Amino acid sequence: MEVGCTRDVNVISGLPAATSTERLDLLDDDNHVMAFTIIGGEHRLRNYHAVTTVDEVVTGVSWVGGGSGGGGGGGGDGLKGRE
Repeated sequence: MEVGCTRDVNVISGLPAATSTERLDLLDDDNHVMAFTIIGGEHRLRNYHAVTTVDEVVTGVSWVGGGSGGGGGGGGDGLKGRE
């Protein structure tokens, strides 16, 4: 899998959609970050971009701090274009 590749997805989640075409925008295995943009399909999503990160969960440690950057517009976390 390389940045720029696309995939066609059959949507079965109950959303008002049948298919989706997605492009991989960022794949960083070292930092556990993935980003994709929906570029087509039978649905109402337009200009949808999502960034997903994975962090290690450490038990027994308390963390106090602000939010993670919050997103807007479809569940992304606002890190569009992060490299």
